[in-house]
Order: sequence, then structure tokens, then C-alpha cells
Amino acid sequence: MDQSSFEELAGLRIDPPVTPETFIVPTYRNPRPTVPGSCNPGETAPLWKDLPDAATGRLYSLDSLLKAGNTVVMDWSTSTCGACLMAMPTVDSLYRHYRNRGAAVVFVMMDHGDSRKQARSLIERKGIEYPVLLCPTPVADAYGLYAYPVFLVVGSDGRVAFRYNGFGGDSESLWNRLAEAIDATFATLGNQSN
Repeated sequence: MDQSSFEELAGLRIDPPVTPETFIVPTYRNPRPTVPGSCNPGETAPLWKDLPDAATGRLYSLDSLLKAGNTVVMDWSTSTCGACLMAMPTVDSLYRHYRNRGAAVVFVMMDHGDSRKQARSLIERKGIEYPVLLCPTPVADAYGLYAYPVFLVVGSDGRVAFRYNGFGGDSESLWNRLAEAIDATFATLGNQSN
């Protein structure tokens, strides 16, 4: 490419402006698998079991978390997704806020080449405290996930109470929307978040 081509490219405007959501990384090869349901509010969340925590090796199962009366907040992300990484401090803040109030906040990292070592490095770099689970592709397939991040709030009844796709950098909005959904599950199921 010659100098004039670079100058021409430098003068281009992108309308609408590019946001971090523009760079959500799809994780499936074509053709996309057909999956019934998309874990929309009111639907029952598919159960997963024995997903290892990248930091501790402890195994987590959605069924066990729900049976213990937890509201489960899942942040479906990948370590190569810029928007996902930007949202992690907000999810960690929610975890710290709710961890002793009956809500299990679970971050589910997709296992697309992410080793436990890579995940642990990410946990240390970001300074997060919430569980980061390594998750195989078939689990994501069951949830109908094709782009990340996706945030799900699942009440202890196993139903999806809230779904939020993407992250545009507005941490306050994400925090408020997730907190409102968590609090609503507490109110519906008779739990207390205060």
C-alpha cells in the first residue's frame, strides 16, 4: 500500500462511530448450529455440571448452585473479547456486593483455547475474586450463544430472569441492570438482598 492510500484511509469517517460492542468475537464456524431457545427471560436455563474454577480447580454445577437457593449471574465471555475484559471489573464489583447476600455470581469463560494457566493469568492481572469457570463449547451450544459477552441472571427456580447482550463500556448501566434483575429475583422468591 502506498502513502496516498494510507492518507485516504486516514481521512475516512465511520458512521456510526465504532464502539467496543463492534468487536464482539463470534466463536462458531459457519454454518451456525441451530439451537432451540436462546435462554430468554422466562425460559429454563440449561443445566451444566462439573465446570472447573480456573483458580482453585473446584467443580461447579448449576443444579447445585440453584438447589442451594442461589440466584446465579453468569457472564459468558472469552479471554480474547475486548468488551468482555472491559466488563470484568463491573462483574467483580457485583460479586463483592452480593456474595454474602444469597447470589452466586459466576463468570463463565468459554474454553476456546483458553487453558487454565491463561485463565489464572487473566484473573491475577484483573485482580478479580469471582469464580472463573472453564467451559467447553457444548455448554455454550446449549445456551445458544454466538457472540460475547452475554449476561444472564438465573433465579433459584432455574428460570432466566434477565439477559443482556454485549457491553458498550457503560459500567454503571450494566451494574444497575444486573443489580435490578438480581434484586427482582430475590423479591420474587422471597429472598433478601439487603
